[in-house]
Amino acid sequence: MINLFIDTNIFLSFYHLTNEDLEELKKLAALIDNHEIQLFLPEQVTNEFDRNRSAKIMDAMRKLQDAKFSLSFPLFAKDYEEYAELRDIMKKADTLHAKLVKQIMSDAELGILAADDVVSTLFKKSKKIASTDSLYLKALKRVRLGNPPGKEFSLGDALNWECLLNEIPNGSDIYIVSADKDFRSILVDGNVNEFLFAEWSSSKNSSLFFYSKISDFFKDKYPNIKIAGEVERDLLIQQLAGSSSFASTHGIVAKLAAQTEFSPAQIEQLVDIPAFNNQVGWIIGDTDVHEFYKSLHQKYHDKIQNAALEKLTAIVADGETSSDVDDQGIPNF
Repeated sequence: MINLFIDTNIFLSFYHLTNEDLEELKKLAALIDNHEIQLFLPEQVTNEFDRNRSAKIMDAMRKLQDAKFSLSFPLFAKDYEEYAELRDIMKKADTLHAKLVKQIMSDAELGILAADDVVSTLFKKSKKIASTDSLYLKALKRVRLGNPPGKEFSLGDALNWECLLNEIPNGSDIYIVSADKDFRSILVDGNVNEFLFAEWSSSKNSSLFFYSKISDFFKDKYPNIKIAGEVERDLLIQQLAGSSSFASTHGIVAKLAAQTEFSPAQIEQLVDIPAFNNQVGWIIGDTDVHEFYKSLHQKYHDKIQNAALEKLTAIVADGETSSDVDDQGIPNF
């Protein structure tokens, strides 16, 4: 399981101007549910989030509120029919703009923005870390000594770091996502601060991995997962690809068979597995495995590319004619 810490600035970015997609946080929630990730949430993060959410929203809304839909028309433009049509479009844009601003402000006040729902869900699913007096004093000492992370007169980052050092078990890696320069290396762009890396390695006997964006974390660790709704199916496909025993294959196939939908890309991954993993290929004639692939052929034969369809057709045919595997799934050579 991956131990993950997400800094407050990442959560708040979803209330401001960002290129990140809220789907990234939804994927994270699904991975937590599937016991792939343990999200750690120091008390300081929730406090910072609650203090700054409104300010982030208002800063972003000022830019939206200041947007104007106006044009200056020369007198002779009024002689053209497009003039009246364009004026009507601009009036409609002004009306929709005002309505949008009003609705967003109302939802923000009620705490029902789309980001609110996802962030709240993540906070509930996370492992909370209380800011004890002992951790506070350690953070204070860290800042007074000038050790990262942290700024003068600000203990937030230092307190979060001390919480992680105290909570993460020895020998367990930590993955940190933060846009804060206090975590970054000055020497190598994109790397974690060298002092923090050395401290974590020596005190926890494990590694520290750093990302400045949540999307970068997903590209590195879960590149095949595109949307939250596919998380469980993608993980099961990965498990089937890495199955190391016949018993494991049967168990995973049972879970896959319970899924109701697969994307064409997922079907293409599934049809490749029997060829490179003999713990699947050798028992393709077993009833459950054969029926699973047969159901894929029946449902998706007209939705996948020809190359994948040929492989799937061959798998089903092999399962129907296979006679070199006994009832226990042991190859007879």
